[in-house]
Parts: sequence; C-alpha cells; structure tokens
Amino acid sequence: MSLKRFLEKPEVKKKFKDEFTKPRFKYSKELLAEPQTKNYGLVGTAFDYIARFHIEYINKDKTVISRPWVAETYVKRSFLLPARTSKYEGIIEEAKKRKDRFIENGEMTNELIESALRLSKIDIIHRSAYPEDETFDIVDPKDIEDIWHLYNLFIKHDWTANEICFLNPAFGEASLMVGGADADLIIDNTLIDLKSVQAAGMKRADFDQLMGYYLLNEIGEINGYEGKQEINRIAVYSSRFSEMMVLNISDIFDTSHLPQLKEWLCEITS
Repeated sequence: MSLKRFLEKPEVKKKFKDEFTKPRFKYSKELLAEPQTKNYGLVGTAFDYIARFHIEYINKDKTVISRPWVAETYVKRSFLLPARTSKYEGIIEEAKKRKDRFIENGEMTNELIESALRLSKIDIIHRSAYPEDETFDIVDPKDIEDIWHLYNLFIKHDWTANEICFLNPAFGEASLMVGGADADLIIDNTLIDLKSVQAAGMKRADFDQLMGYYLLNEIGEINGYEGKQEINRIAVYSSRFSEMMVLNISDIFDTSHLPQLKEWLCEITS
C-alpha cells in the first residue's frame, strides 16, 4: 500500500470529504508548456528533480533538509544484477557531479536535465517494479526541451525560504503506516505538491493527498530533522500552467478535530 492507495479506500475518501472542505477558487486554464512527447510521467518526475535542485541552489544560505534520492535508495537496497547495479550507480554519480556544479554556479544545462531524466527512469522502475526496457538508455531530446520550458516558467516564481525548506520529505514512522509517503516540498510552513499534468486546477485527489501528508506530519517527524515542523498552508504548483494555488489549513477544517483525526488515522492503518 501507499498513501495514494490508502486515499482510494471508500471509507478514507468519505472521512476526508466529511472533515476537509476543499475551497473553490479561480485558476488559470492557459496551458503554457505543451508536452513535447507522451512521456508524461517520466518528464514529470524528472522536472521534480530539477525543481528541487533549483530550490536547493537559491536557498543554499538557508537550512535545507533533503533525503537521498529515490533512485539512489533503490540502487542501494535492491537485489540487482552486478552489471545493472554498476550502470545505475554510474548514472547517480554523474547526476551528483552535475548537480553539485549547478549548486555552485546556478547554470542549468542540458546535461543536468538529461541526468534528471535518467534518475526518473530509475524511479519509475522502483515504483512500478517493472524492469528496464529497450528505451532505458535513450534520452529523447524533446523531453529535454520540455523540461527547459517547465524550468523557465518555474524560476519566474519566488521559491526563497525565510528559514528552512525540505526536499522530498518523508514523515518517519507515520509514512510507514500507509506503506510509504514522501511529499515534494515544504518551504517554511507551506507543503507544496508539484504537478506536471495538462489538467488545470487542484483536483480533489490532489487536495486529499496534501491533507494526507499534513496528517502524517502531525503524527510523525520529518526524516533527518530534529523537532517538529508546523505546516499551516498547502499548495499545488501546476508546472505547465506556471500557477501556484495556496490554501490555509485554517480554511480547510476545524483544527480542534485534529487529535481525533490523528487517532482515527492510527487506528485505521494498524
């Protein structure tokens, strides 16, 4: 199970709908970055890497808490054939070098985007449990072009933290309760999900996913961080529309219900 599958359970859907009010708000419907291929999931995951690299770069004078990459964790823990392990380790080491250069100079390159796409391919193998196919070693130049479009829209926004940001955070034992859950970003007190889909706005499933992360954060602690990080806003950034949609937790539900919700979540996942 995962958080996504947990949220698909009928009794969980009903509970979230009863407890959490999804406000209506206006949003842009103008698609600014048309997909260049049909590799939607691959590009979306690769863009997540690039977005986090950028946030780390502009916040390098702040506190940045990050976990090992999903691809890196997979290679370390999986039972791969030696030849594949060596190849994947090479991809990861090359990506680290390119990312380190970017953190130094802030210059995005085709090479770093290519590395993000290769990391994304390893991520997909990990999450799907399917082995690599004949396209694994091929990087489509149009996917690189697509991510350039997304990146140029992304950097028009201010992603500077006041104090702290978390990249790809997981929530300790609480994440394990639902079979695994890791968010995209937390910047100060705002939990942010990055979406690279062609549908505009914040869907109910997106909203519930963010509220799921919010509850897990209330129950557990963020991996690699000592202390409790308060979250008082959730947000979805639609990368193809270059739009951030932000909601205050206080506008979503009666926070006096939080103790009962935490107890409910612990019971239903036990």
